[in-house]
Amino acid sequence: METDEAMEKIGRLVQRVKESETPGRHGAAYCYSRVVYAAFREIAALRDERFSLAAICRVMESDGLLPERACPHSFRRAFRRELDRRSKATMKQRGDNPGSGPSKKESVALPRESTAEGRGKSPIDKESGRFKQSAGNDPTSGGGIKKLLDGSFEY
Repeated sequence: METDEAMEKIGRLVQRVKESETPGRHGAAYCYSRVVYAAFREIAALRDERFSLAAICRVMESDGLLPERACPHSFRRAFRRELDRRSKATMKQRGDNPGSGPSKKESVALPRESTAEGRGKSPIDKESGRFKQSAGNDPTSGGGIKKLLDGSFEY
């Protein structure tokens, strides 16, 4: 192969890459995100009118907003990510932070209901605020072990 011929093939290769691929670190995925970000309100309005994201993707591809052979799945994922991002931003502005609720450590575990509780008796002594110790005897031990309502045992 001669150098002129090789340079010509390399030039065609570069031209094909420029025509078919999107530059940048994220490639075509970045292209979907950018288009969805710019046209989010219009896409959401079309979705409200019951148009599918695949149909919207085909029209955007034919208009040149998306690359050739645009993947509807990637377009759908970009739309969902943008939808989630915007809903989180509006929740943050309103002060409805989903992570600001009570933590698991702060929650108090309630005692399990026993048969006495089912009949209207409370397992907690109102005067002391402690569990009553009448949850029953362990039938396998011959009566030497008392099972308390909080799940512990008394020997």
